[in-house]
Amino acid sequence: MLNPFEPVGKHGEDDYQQKTITVSSQENAEEGTDEKQLTDEIQIFTGEELLNSPLESIPCLLEPLFPQCGLAALGGSSDTGKSAILRLFAISVALGFETFLGFKLFLRYQRAIYVSSEDAKDAMICLLKKQNRGLRHNSQAFKNISFIFDWGRDLIQTLERELKKQRVDVIVIDAFMDVFTGGVKDNDRIREFLRGYKRIAERYGCLILFLHHTGKGTENKAPSKNNFIGGQSFEAKVRVAIEFRIDSANPQLRHFCVVKGNYIPQEYKDRSYVLRFDENMIFHNTGERIPLHDVVPAVSENASQNKSHEKGEKNDGKNEQIAKLLQDNYTYSYIQEHLKVSPGRVRRVKQEQDKAATTATTSVEMHSNTKVAVVGSVPDSALDVAGLKDRPGDLARLEKLADKVLQGFQPRTKFNLLRAIAISAETNQDYAEVLLKSMVENSVINHCPADDTYWLD
Repeated sequence: MLNPFEPVGKHGEDDYQQKTITVSSQENAEEGTDEKQLTDEIQIFTGEELLNSPLESIPCLLEPLFPQCGLAALGGSSDTGKSAILRLFAISVALGFETFLGFKLFLRYQRAIYVSSEDAKDAMICLLKKQNRGLRHNSQAFKNISFIFDWGRDLIQTLERELKKQRVDVIVIDAFMDVFTGGVKDNDRIREFLRGYKRIAERYGCLILFLHHTGKGTENKAPSKNNFIGGQSFEAKVRVAIEFRIDSANPQLRHFCVVKGNYIPQEYKDRSYVLRFDENMIFHNTGERIPLHDVVPAVSENASQNKSHEKGEKNDGKNEQIAKLLQDNYTYSYIQEHLKVSPGRVRRVKQEQDKAATTATTSVEMHSNTKVAVVGSVPDSALDVAGLKDRPGDLARLEKLADKVLQGFQPRTKFNLLRAIAISAETNQDYAEVLLKSMVENSVINHCPADDTYWLD
């Protein structure tokens, strides 16, 4: 587990002195701008001054993904965990973690601000406590992260007031569409709106990270900066854009896709980073990477192309081999290398497996009028079918074996399977036989054809 109390990392030299030219409000008024008490900081440097700067590389907050200063965005469709991962990032900064998702953090202030427009205070309390069940730190450790729920008329003024008190490394704004008051297609308004936040980021040397949404139906396309609502006007202004997706085959996995990075090497942008999302809303980098074109669900705008692939795949026998290796819990990477198949093909086989399992379980539940709890209260009739009536201790062992065999499936799958056997034994013997056969094939239980009994080793 990452240690939040390790010394905070450093990056590069201190920012070199900036020259500014102050334009008074009177001069602004003469040029037709609003007559407010404001100053614009115009930075002008000669080429000689730039070349003599000690700076050798762009300072990063999260190397090499997020710059130390500027605008960035993470977007995706609803219910993908966008808020959870951005909240975890802000917490990681405030707790002084040295890495995030395996990438190096370079902190200067070890502070963060989280602007929440979607989750109110009470909801945030519960969400924060849930994530801390995974992080396991005392409440005092969270003193360096501030949450803003109500910012009055002007969020920029609120942020500037807080930044004058204390500098921060990152400001997360959740979500862009709640703080932007213009139309989603108003390109000029979006650019002008973001310009104000860019000034704040540059003035106080921090990263401002927006949570945004992708357009309807874009999850059926390859990850792209063009999927963000607002299109070019939004993505052009941010220096880094991340598209965040649920894996189409395994809902416990997420794809962290760098779809824009002006200063990020190409090898970080051509494949997604596969993350595991646990029960405490903590994300873990699995180390696996998937080409962006394979992140697209099998049923999409490319469905006809996928069907032609599948037609040829059925004749070479590799789908069966893929299925067997998946059942044996081999990784996607191993299967691709071992069988010389594409990542997309492995994922299609996985989707077919999950669809078949879900269909069987759903059908059983639809035929049941009995509410049967999961492990611990399986009825005698089901225990009898499984050969476990007089062996209650083996039921827990059955669950343990199911957990091992079904590793990587949805958390409830093993429970649904056991519950389905229990229900079907009372309502429909055909379903029980189908499910029991599946468990035999997965080596969860054993079967003797002679007397049609099932047992555990």
